[in-house]
Amino acid sequence: MNQPMLIALALCLVAGCGLGLFFYGGLWWTLEKLRKNPAKAHLLVFASFIIRTSASMAGIWFVTGGQWQKVLAVMVGFLLVRFVLTRKLGPNAISLPQPEGGGHGS
Repeated sequence: MNQPMLIALALCLVAGCGLGLFFYGGLWWTLEKLRKNPAKAHLLVFASFIIRTSASMAGIWFVTGGQWQKVLAVMVGFLLVRFVLTRKLGPNAISLPQPEGGGHGS
């Protein structure tokens, strides 16, 4: 592999980290908003999902130009951010309010 391709892959890895921060940071923000104000939760979750996914997919398409090596580098960066954030924040980073009556058809 030549040096320009290695530089391009490194930049794609960095771009993937940025896209991962946007996606998972947006998810964290959404859950924080739900914790503070659960009214109209379905609209917030749906809108957040559409915005985060669309922006991430557009970013991946823009950065990689469809080259599989670059897509792979972006995805490694994206998933690296997920791994780091889940380790840093832990499983109990956000505690959402539980529905009345247990939420199991009661």
